Amino acid sequence: MVFDLAEAVNAVTGLLGMQRCEGTEVVPSNSRSHTYLLSCVYIGNAKMPIRLSLGIDGAKEVAMKLAVRSEDENISDAIHETDFAKST
Repeated sequence: MVFDLAEAVNAVTGLLGMQRCEGTEVVPSNSRSHTYLLSCVYIGNAKMPIRLSLGIDGAKEVAMKLAVRSEDENISDAIHETDFAKST
């Protein structure tokens, strides 16, 4: 169970195994939503920036919106089709 938004940011970042960008992972106290940036280099040396928006409600349920950009549309599609992206 997630207790706050900062914990959700850390959990999602850990699951994706990507690098945090520009200090955007820092969640202000008592925030109910947060957007941050991640990046990685995918198979074939494709650079891939990701924007994640998370929100948490009073029941501590987290919603996530994932935006992926890649020079190869198939890579972006593959990230969106992962079980992780579907289940969160």
